[in-house]
Formats: sequence, structure tokens, C-alpha cells
Amino acid sequence: MSVQDRQALILQRITDILGNRSPGNQFNDSNSSDVKLTLSSKDGISVSMDVHRQILVGHSRFFAVKLSDKWSNKQQRMSTPYVVEIADCDDVEVYIETLRLMYCKDLRRKLMKEDVSRVLGILKVKSLFFCCC
Repeated sequence: MSVQDRQALILQRITDILGNRSPGNQFNDSNSSDVKLTLSSKDGISVSMDVHRQILVGHSRFFAVKLSDKWSNKQQRMSTPYVVEIADCDDVEVYIETLRLMYCKDLRRKLMKEDVSRVLGILKVKSLFFCCC
């Protein structure tokens, strides 16, 4: 498989993840989000999504620190969404899945449906950036 074909397949899976929302789930909801998060991989894939400060901060020390100082600026909060960028991700797809799981009410059930390598990738990302508070 060529590099272009591999990237096209990854982008299709990412599109599927971003578009697959349960009713009431606000993951990647541009109407209610207040943070624009961009993830970039080492191989040139870049994806932006709409997320919520409250959920990020509630599930992640990384985001709690990243957003605490910036959020105090009321002008930033009242204008466009705050922009956060994470570069050099090993696997953007796994990062997105990890973020999506922050919105999941029944995490155990969701993870039971994933294969072992996927769960291990999610746990790796979670340990690096998304440690619970």
C-alpha cells in the first residue's frame, strides 16, 4: 500500500470517527464547542475538531494546565473558540478516539467493542496527555 493510499485510509477512518455521534453527544459539535483543537501527525496529517473546555479540563491535567491561564482572558472566551494545537502525534486517529472517549458515558462498554491493539494505543495516549484529574 502506498503512502498516499495509507493516508487516504486513515483520513477516511478519522472522518468516520468525527462524524459518528450519538444523540446528545457533543463531541465535535461546532454549535456548542468553545475550543478548536488541531492534531498534527509526524507524517503530515492534520485534523481540527470542536471540543469543550469543561470536558477536556475535567478529564485531563494536560488540558487543565493548557487552558487555565488562557481561559482567564475574558476577551478570548467571548470571541472565537480558543485554539489548541498538538503536533507530532504518533497516531492522530488514536488521539481523536481518546478525545471522543472523554464524552462517553459508558467507557467500559465502548472499550469492550475495540480490539486489543486499539485499546493499548488509546491507553498509551491517555497516559501521555489525558491523565485523569
